[in-house]
Amino acid sequence: PADFLQNNIRVKPDMDALGALGDLGWYCIRAILWANDYQMPHSVTALPGSVVNDVGVILDCGATFDWQDGRVATFSCSFLGGMSMDLIVNGSKGVLRLHDFVIPYEEDSSSYFSTSNVELTQLHTGWDSKPCEHLVTT
Repeated sequence: PADFLQNNIRVKPDMDALGALGDLGWYCIRAILWANDYQMPHSVTALPGSVVNDVGVILDCGATFDWQDGRVATFSCSFLGGMSMDLIVNGSKGVLRLHDFVIPYEEDSSSYFSTSNVELTQLHTGWDSKPCEHLVTT
């Protein structure tokens, strides 16, 4: 919304000069480090096309993390797009997917999906193993 982009403290250089990176990006970075057992990457490269407002506060950005063993992670965070708080971890043996990892949709529960050792059976019949939903309650 225009009001947010003009008046929110997250877009004021004297309140939160890192904008979307400072407000949202650290969740992404923490999740990336968690998924990689807190091993620091060999390099981090900003994605092209970052957007800043007229006073230099980041509104949209992203980065790629690279490890020497070939692991790669990418994140993006933005005040400009529709709200999305998705975490997807793709590994050699499976996938973990969480749709509300920053702010839960509900306070008393959350869920995540996992798949492991998935292969396509045939293109017209789909997956041989569907994602499994795991519910976590408080």
